[in-house]
Amino acid sequence: MVLENAGGQSYGLWVSPVDSADPTADPERPPCGLSGATLHGFVLSGFTLHGFLQHGAHLACVDSFALTGNVSDGKAVYGLFPILSRHGVIAHNEAMHTGQDAALDVGQSDNVLISGNRGHDHLLGIEVENSRQCDVLTDKLRTTQEHTLVAFNRVHGNNRAAIPGKLVYY
Repeated sequence: MVLENAGGQSYGLWVSPVDSADPTADPERPPCGLSGATLHGFVLSGFTLHGFLQHGAHLACVDSFALTGNVSDGKAVYGLFPILSRHGVIAHNEAMHTGQDAALDVGQSDNVLISGNRGHDHLLGIEVENSRQCDVLTDKLRTTQEHTLVAFNRVHGNNRAAIPGKLVYY
């Protein structure tokens, strides 16, 4: 199933409680985060979301969600973006052409498994920000990062702007 932008549409799919259904509001600070409203049991599988200006799929305040086997392709900010959501799976998706931010972004969410996804032609790959108990699994032989100290380094000449407060996987 293909969901294609017919001209100027910002979001391919917006899933949220009714108090957060206004795409003109700040998508990273949805009102459902304050009201406590949630949706339960959302699944998106086997869709292609093409050409949307902001997000391919935007989920706000969704409990028990799965985004599996989808393709998000467009000049979007985020390909797939659950925010203030929990108990989710983002697996076996492909996200590309997100020139402004991340192909897959999990923001302010709890208990999300991110596994087996592909991303290319984007500013950032997989981004997990201000979230708890999220696992990002890859096809690497070693899948953990432990006891690493990064100190007294100088980084310069980087062609990407820093984004404060974000843990980014390339």
